[in-house]
Amino acid sequence: GYEFQSGGVVDMLERLKDQFGAKKYELEREEMNSKHAFQQMFQQLEDNIENAEHEISKKEEKLGETKQYKAEHEGDRATTVADKAEDEKYLSE
Repeated sequence: GYEFQSGGVVDMLERLKDQFGAKKYELEREEMNSKHAFQQMFQQLEDNIENAEHEISKKEEKLGETKQYKAEHEGDRATTVADKAEDEKYLSE
């Protein structure tokens, strides 16, 4: 009689199916881990940008205050120098 001889092929195909399934699971897990790592890095960079923009804003505000303070005090100094010159002129007469 005829003996079924494709059993070896079926076994090989089932082993390949199992191997491919395991490899697919491994690759999907790696992809998920990579995606998660990317999302964490992206969030960290967004946070860094936000913090840097906040620091820039604070420093620009402080610079504006410093320039205003300087202008006010330069005006005071000019007045003081003028007053001194008048006093010296008066005292020398």
